[in-house]
Amino acid sequence: MNKTVKIAVALIIVIALGMIGFAYLNQEEWTTNSNCANCELAESGKPQRLIGTIKAETENKMLFTQLESGKTYYLIPCDVQCDNHLNQWFKQIGFTDVATKQPLYFDIEGKLDTIKQEFLLSSVLLLNEDEVTIKQKYIEPEKAKNQTLIALKKKYNSISEATFPLNEASVSEFRIAIYNHFSETERKQSTPIKEVTWEVNETTLLTIWFIQKENEWRPIEQYQWQKGTEC
Repeated sequence: MNKTVKIAVALIIVIALGMIGFAYLNQEEWTTNSNCANCELAESGKPQRLIGTIKAETENKMLFTQLESGKTYYLIPCDVQCDNHLNQWFKQIGFTDVATKQPLYFDIEGKLDTIKQEFLLSSVLLLNEDEVTIKQKYIEPEKAKNQTLIALKKKYNSISEATFPLNEASVSEFRIAIYNHFSETERKQSTPIKEVTWEVNETTLLTIWFIQKENEWRPIEQYQWQKGTEC
C-alpha cells in the first residue's frame, strides 16, 4: 500500500470516527456504556424514574430538581469510573432551550438515595415540552402572570378554589386589590370572581383572582402571602 493510499485510508477512518462520535453526542438519550460495580448497584433493584430540570453546579456536579415535588438531588453517573461521557453529552444538549431560554426537562432513571440526597444515574432522556405532563407542586408568580386559569391548572396543582359575586365579596386587606379593577358602579354588580390559591414554596402562597372574558377565566390580580396568615 503506497503512502497516498495510507493517508486516504487514515482520513476515512478519522472522518468515520468523528461522525460516529458526533452522532453519539447528539442523540437525545444518554445511557451507561457498560456495567461496572456502580451500574450493577443501580440495576440490582427496580429502577426509579423522575422528571425534572438539571443545572450545572460545578464542572462535575449537576443538580436535578424534580418537577412534581420541587425536591433536589445531585446526579451521580453510575458509570463514572467506566466511561465518564455524561458531561460531554450535556455540553452538546445544554440545560436550557436556546430559543425560549426556559429550562429543558429530562426523564432520569436510576436509584435514589434520600439520605445522601443523591440520584445514582443510569440513563437520561431529553423530553419534548408536550411530553412533560406532570403538574408542578409550586407555582412561579412571574410565569403565572397573564395566563388563563386553564393554562395554570395544566401546569400547577392548586390547593383551594372558590367563586363569589363581586358585590358580596368581603372588603379586607386580602381582597382589597381586586376592587381597583372595577368602578363604583361595577362593584355593586354580581360579577363572578374566581379565587384560586397555589403554593409558591413551603412557606408562601399565591392567590390569583380571575374574571370571565371571552369564555375564559383571565387573571386580574395576584397576591403572595405567608402560610398561617389569616386572610
